[in-house]
Amino acid sequence: MVAANFILSADAQYEKAKANVWGAAPAIDINRLPEDEKRRFTELPRHPAVIDPAALSEKALPELHPDWISAIEKGWQENVAK
Repeated sequence: MVAANFILSADAQYEKAKANVWGAAPAIDINRLPEDEKRRFTELPRHPAVIDPAALSEKALPELHPDWISAIEKGWQENVAK
């Protein structure tokens, strides 16, 4: 739990979001952070290989219905995992 709390902390997520470290979008909702923390994330330059979150959300699809999980797992086992 200590490791999970650290990994999901604003400081760790900020470090991961730096373009020269990982460049990935944070795994936390920055809108729930205090304004100074939120600004720190929004002012961070995005790596050119990382898609703009707004553009990405426009193309987002809803999660699959749970009934599909069995069929996907079966197809994976039959067609990929062999």
